[in-house]
Amino acid sequence: WATESAEDLAAVPLGTEEEAIRAAADARSDRDAARQERDSISSAIEAKRALLAVDDGPQHEFFPLAHKCYTARTREYNYELCVFKDAYQKGLSGGHGTQLGTFSDWDPARTTMRYTNGVRCWNGPDRSFAVRVVCSEDEVLSTVDEPEKCTYTAVLGTPAACSGQHAAVTDLNLV
Repeated sequence: WATESAEDLAAVPLGTEEEAIRAAADARSDRDAARQERDSISSAIEAKRALLAVDDGPQHEFFPLAHKCYTARTREYNYELCVFKDAYQKGLSGGHGTQLGTFSDWDPARTTMRYTNGVRCWNGPDRSFAVRVVCSEDEVLSTVDEPEKCTYTAVLGTPAACSGQHAAVTDLNLV
């Protein structure tokens, strides 16, 4: 209001002030909605760019896993792995859980996905999660273990890890 001059105020005919105030409020609401839509579209574009930047295999064989999450249950915890995103350990009673890491890279042999920079352990290192990817007819996360303090391992079975030759032998339909 401080930036408005007397001339700006004089531009509103007497008796139409309420209408002008409603029109201004509607214009602000429209502007805010447009900004929200722009921000939503920008976020979606950034998510797509991030997905395109992920190393999903030399022939993009692991791309179908990109938006999938898998869970495995042990006696004490549920483990959740969202491929190319992050991994969590959650108590059986629920809650948001402890982050084991975010996707970092593959090992040189491209058999293990590495998730790093998880929540720091008390008196220990940042948590990490190494997920060995193996050929399987079914997509399943299994064999979760903690072989060293705050270093977790698991196996993710998926047809995406199967070679064409193996798929033919096991009658997997990979097309």
